Amino acid sequence: MRSLRRQFRKTPLTLVSCIAVLAIGIGGATAAFSALYTVVLRPLPYPNPQQLVAIHSQFPRLQMDHLGVSPLDYLDLRQHKDLFSDAGAFFYLDLSRTGQPHAEKVNALAITSSLLTTFGARPQFGRSFQPVEEQPGGPHVVLLSDAYWQSAFGRDPNILQRSLELNGERYSVIGVMPRSFAFPNHVTQMWVPVVFKPGWLGHGGRQNVFLRMYARLQNGVTFEPATRRLDSISRHAAIANR
Repeated sequence: MRSLRRQFRKTPLTLVSCIAVLAIGIGGATAAFSALYTVVLRPLPYPNPQQLVAIHSQFPRLQMDHLGVSPLDYLDLRQHKDLFSDAGAFFYLDLSRTGQPHAEKVNALAITSSLLTTFGARPQFGRSFQPVEEQPGGPHVVLLSDAYWQSAFGRDPNILQRSLELNGERYSVIGVMPRSFAFPNHVTQMWVPVVFKPGWLGHGGRQNVFLRMYARLQNGVTFEPATRRLDSISRHAAIANR
């Protein structure tokens, strides 16, 4: 319980915009998915933003909600193609740019490549992540924000031939995201692939709720039916994991 509270405190709040949020009840909870808020305060810069939902965990027995999801829950939920056309996830990283006279803290996220397709976003040039780069031991690659490309590299047209060192390891630059992609906020400078470690998927892994998950509802699926469907999924998952 203390570890969950620590994770909740240290995870910064993000504002993509106030999109629809679904909360999954886990840990043997009787409460299932519920809407926290549904009002879009301003248009999202992505195709069909009304189809986008955020998914959070809640632990009613611990009186905790609005947490992330575990890697196991994320992998399970994204398989429900009757509900979601795509889904992705991310978590915050503690990274510094090293290999220079003074180490520089950078604002970085680890994201699944499917997060970009969920939002309908793509690099303005270069490419997104490949499956091999999301595997343990895979190549280290990084996507840069347009602003960081400007501030750190002077909009170098040969940026795709360059690399940078993060926490002592070399990362190849594979693309630059468009200026409009400020996810989850405008201070984010770079994105690297999520690599699912075997320890995250083992016994007790569903308590490790550090991922932030977003999904795109299937065409024709609206928020209220999605809530009812996720309620059923949550209840079955709670029974299966007792």
